[in-house]
Amino acid sequence: MVILDIKMLSGFSPDPESLKSLKRGLLVSRVEQKEDHVLVYLEQVSESHLDNLKPAVVKIYDYYQC
Repeated sequence: MVILDIKMLSGFSPDPESLKSLKRGLLVSRVEQKEDHVLVYLEQVSESHLDNLKPAVVKIYDYYQC
């Protein structure tokens, strides 16, 4: 599992409809909004999923359950 920790820019907040749409993603397990962060839990990521890249500050964690 991969966790994307996306910090919103100052003064911005995520669009609720975009979050709903994101939750319906094929590889998306869960989406959470905490304060000024959006956490996206993905089952997997590969190069084929990367398209139309834009600059942003994002933390990515590789999560393993023991």
